[in-house]
Amino acid sequence: HANRVAAEWLCDEIWPRVRARHPEARLLLAGARPPRSLLRRRAADIEVTGYLPDLGRVIAGAAVAVAPLRYAVGIQNKVLEAMACATPVVTTTAAVGDLGFDEGGHGFIANDAAAFAERICWLLDDHRLAGEIGRAGRDYVEQHHAIGPLADQLDDYYHELLRATRPIEREVEAI
Repeated sequence: HANRVAAEWLCDEIWPRVRARHPEARLLLAGARPPRSLLRRRAADIEVTGYLPDLGRVIAGAAVAVAPLRYAVGIQNKVLEAMACATPVVTTTAAVGDLGFDEGGHGFIANDAAAFAERICWLLDDHRLAGEIGRAGRDYVEQHHAIGPLADQLDDYYHELLRATRPIEREVEAI
């Protein structure tokens, strides 16, 4: 439901503003089992794909990735996936949650349609800025969300727990 609401907001309120400044731009909506309400929005500039087996390649080839979630639950992998692909991101406060997302460093945050469209256009207009933000996002994911650092943190945590645990005393009964 959150993804459908986000896609509808993007198509209805954000995308027309982007197209007004960038008529050549195309929007690709990817995700398994798109609802009919999204399938009906297909147009020359809006593609609704459904599931893509190699979404990473598509994200890496995009000029900008967007995650216009109005509300979110849990970690939003969409944002991290785009950052890992070095694709600049425009998203919302709800989507980044507690990711440690650096506004203007890892991407842009906007919570209303006009600001969201404006930030997309900034990235489409300024390829140098888009590249810098994409690289910074990738660096952030490598440092904070790659499996190596996460495994190291988990290992440290368990060792700390083991050091803090009291020895277990067991009674031994003689038979």
